[in-house]
Amino acid sequence: MYFSVLHRSEVTDYDNSTIIDYSLIKRLTARNILPNLWLYQYLDLTMKFVINLVRLRLFGGICLSLFYLAINGCGSVHDPNSKPVTEFVLQAGGKVIQTGSDLPIDSTAKIPDRNFAIREIDLTDAKIKNIDMKNFSSLPYLESLNLHGTSLTNKGLALITDLPKLQSLELAYTRVSDEEVSKLTRFPRLRKIFLYGTSVKPQTIEDLKSNLKGCVIYK
Repeated sequence: MYFSVLHRSEVTDYDNSTIIDYSLIKRLTARNILPNLWLYQYLDLTMKFVINLVRLRLFGGICLSLFYLAINGCGSVHDPNSKPVTEFVLQAGGKVIQTGSDLPIDSTAKIPDRNFAIREIDLTDAKIKNIDMKNFSSLPYLESLNLHGTSLTNKGLALITDLPKLQSLELAYTRVSDEEVSKLTRFPRLRKIFLYGTSVKPQTIEDLKSNLKGCVIYK
């Protein structure tokens, strides 16, 4: 009878900070089935200790997770080239926008201390050289590159490579021509190309449209 009665004991709501139905144990104690009151007290203290320990560990895990997100950012990405490229762009008079943000980084004071990656580069009318274009290769998260009004030529454009996410390329009022513009198919995700004020011919534009499906070319 002792074991059969205990087997029927119920589990109470977790919010009540207990697991065993202590009212049942009290009834058993009153009937001398469990004559030792200290057993009830021992179980009570033990279960409260276990529950508090579990709560403490859960709380500690949550705090640790929040601390990690605060340091590394929620869903943030990291590109080791981003910081030196940002410093170069700012020195040239341009600005960048990092992934996960719409706010421009237009001064060295705004460069993040934590890891980040560049999503947009704007060098409109910046005084840069063709050789500087090497800085804009191997940026895996770059989606927009604006070189409007720079002294860019075919030689510099050829140095821009390995931009797997590039979607917008601004080449208006630069000195690029058909020879190198026709090779922009190396950026398969391009959706916008700006060629105002260049010598690029209509046939080159049509060829690009055929090879870059969904790309809009402004000329």
